[in-house]
Amino acid sequence: VAPSYSFVENLCSATWHNANEALFCPGKEDDEDGSFYVVNSYQVEGGKVENQPAILLAPQQVPDGEIFARFSPVKIPGGAHLETKVGCIYGMEFCKYQFVITQTVAGGVETILEEYSDYYDGFGVEIDINLGDLGLDDKVVAFGFYLKADGGPEDLVFLENPRLQVHE
Repeated sequence: VAPSYSFVENLCSATWHNANEALFCPGKEDDEDGSFYVVNSYQVEGGKVENQPAILLAPQQVPDGEIFARFSPVKIPGGAHLETKVGCIYGMEFCKYQFVITQTVAGGVETILEEYSDYYDGFGVEIDINLGDLGLDDKVVAFGFYLKADGGPEDLVFLENPRLQVHE
């Protein structure tokens, strides 16, 4: 991996699923089976307009709906951090979700890196995971992103420019 790796640019290197079936990539907006798609401008809870790439996620619209992605494995360079911000889209006042990031080292078992529960409160959650501190430097790792929510039409969540970024 170069000094950075964009999950946005590699959206379709992932396999996408809801609780019942695989989803086609790229996803489409307002799909009741679960949606995921890239935007370059969006408004976050609190009202600020962001002009950078993001993945918008909506779980399958059923009780305890979910959507998840497993990305193709990448080699982790020394000093890499997994960075993003996660939160609800502006106006989705009943948005409430759990977001989980997992990792699987080649030949290993999937384990949870971080888990977050959040709701529409005017703030998002900043994520910065130092992968070297977890012993992942120079390992080949597949990441998973899981979103679980009530599955209502207001469970629309952004992942702001999710990436691996090397810090010197």
